[in-house]
Amino acid sequence: MIQSFPIPRLTYLHPREDGETVIHGTQLTCGSILDRIDAGDSIDGLVAEYGAAIPRAAFVEAISHARSQLEK
Repeated sequence: MIQSFPIPRLTYLHPREDGETVIHGTQLTCGSILDRIDAGDSIDGLVAEYGAAIPRAAFVEAISHARSQLEK
């Protein structure tokens, strides 16, 4: 019999001790990223600003996380 195990989801996010969630390896909170998007910045603009240090997928995940927290 073959056993299946759930594949852990890779994530770019990391919870801080103060309860804020940040992009792993940075101090960029998900909330601050969402604030910038809501203020008119684009994901592509953020990627250009931070260069290769933070991939586009990290910003997408951070925005999604921040929006999900607003719904709670």
